Amino acid sequence: MKKGLLLVLVLSLMIMPAISAITLNLSQDSYQPGELLQAEITGNFISFEPENILLYKGDKVHSTPVISDLTNHNNIYYYFAILPYEQGNYSIRIEDAEYVKSGSTVDDTIIQNFTILQSNKSALSINPGFILTSEDFTIDIKSVYGNLDITAKLEGSGETQTISLIEELEETISFSIDGLTEPTTLSIEDYNIPVFIIDKTPIEPEPIENKTELIFIPSALSGTVTPSYPFKIFVANSGTEEIKNIKISTESNLTLVNTESNLLEATKQYEITVIIPSGLKKGQNLEGTIIAEFGDLLDKQTITLPFNFEITEDERQIEVISETITLLSCEDLNGTLCDDDETCSISTETSTDGSCCPEEGKCKKEKKSNTGTIIGFMIIIFVIIIVFVLYYKGRKRLKPKSTDEILKEKREKYGDRMKGTESKEISGRLDRS
Repeated sequence: MKKGLLLVLVLSLMIMPAISAITLNLSQDSYQPGELLQAEITGNFISFEPENILLYKGDKVHSTPVISDLTNHNNIYYYFAILPYEQGNYSIRIEDAEYVKSGSTVDDTIIQNFTILQSNKSALSINPGFILTSEDFTIDIKSVYGNLDITAKLEGSGETQTISLIEELEETISFSIDGLTEPTTLSIEDYNIPVFIIDKTPIEPEPIENKTELIFIPSALSGTVTPSYPFKIFVANSGTEEIKNIKISTESNLTLVNTESNLLEATKQYEITVIIPSGLKKGQNLEGTIIAEFGDLLDKQTITLPFNFEITEDERQIEVISETITLLSCEDLNGTLCDDDETCSISTETSTDGSCCPEEGKCKKEKKSNTGTIIGFMIIIFVIIIVFVLYYKGRKRLKPKSTDEILKEKREKYGDRMKGTESKEISGRLDRS
């Protein structure tokens, strides 16, 4: 029993190097300049990419790029290359690709030599050297030596194409894969082109993302204009949702015509007339922004159109330059969107989100003035005093007089009356009552 186990172990150790080794088989040992080279590569690769396969001439990597590609099917790697036209001794080398050899991971270089020599033997350049497709395909063929009549046959379906080739003149032929589901071969003279049919994965339409986006056309303005010069700009809805309550304004002295829109449907635009202020002098600069506000009160958004004009008096120099600028989000600018009750400590930048406080600045709470509050309190106190005075006077008038006050008032009236009769003589007689 022990002898049997020992025999199995020995056989395993003998077989392992064989099954772990890399094989690199070329379709030929010698090729014509510009001919198709095909190779099959097998082995237990851990990492293997097209960049790991290099074409050498002698001991140096060949500087002329070649058309090539690599694919894997059922653990066999298929490689092809359209060879250069320079004759000489060449090699295909696999470098820096990790694979398992004798149970260990190695990245040894694998070399397979071949030659490129001109001869009178017919040869074809076929691109690509293998087919990996989910639909009907085409293949480019040319003769690198002599004129040829060739027949190409797709073995899986029996479809054939016959074509006459003129040396170095490339032709394209096409084939259908209707009814084919398994790998097959495209036979072209002495060349066998592997054809691998892959399932065509249906492409699901990407869901349309609803987007609200308003833009100015153009996105910036500059140039030379005269005072009172009029021109047109546009506000466009480039999103998928209708936009309501659009209002256009500017902090400059520009005159804007048609500044409001209650509703702008998706993909639509409307025109605004801009008029340069009168009274500007030659050589002055007029700069600022045109602002569009839109949306509901709870979701107000703004966009801006910057402008910079030089004033001239010569109408021949008038030139309004429409510029296109790409706006970034405030996040992309590494800035901050300040809250409604905050202001930026430095000048803001225009972004797709609105006014953006740059990275160097800080959002600060606005300091509210107490002047209004003080004035309000003073007005309230003044009103209270006036009301109190009026109330006191009215109450004093309505208060009933005391007996002493009445007697005092009558004595004063009587005294005043008697003073008026002291100078007059009393005459007449006293009748007995």
